[in-house]
Amino acid sequence: VWVSAATGAGVELLLSAIAEFLFQERVRGLVRLDVGQARLRALLFEAGKIWSETVDEDGGWELDVELDQRDFDQLAAKENLIWHERNFPDGLERIG
Repeated sequence: VWVSAATGAGVELLLSAIAEFLFQERVRGLVRLDVGQARLRALLFEAGKIWSETVDEDGGWELDVELDQRDFDQLAAKENLIWHERNFPDGLERIG
């Protein structure tokens, strides 16, 4: 984004870009991963905030995760990530 100090041109675009960055839609929900999805688990830790993690009897994980909707959509497409419905009525809580 470019801004002109002389004319003020570009200020609206700058403010729009800042707002988009700061107010990205966040989502939170439970994700269940089996032991073979350790790579996806690492990606979730990198991309989001993990509120809690439990290990099941088979060695898999259940994660309460919060991340940007855009990051979730990318992981869903590339890694077959889906929300697991458990504590949240529709499996997904939208934040902000």
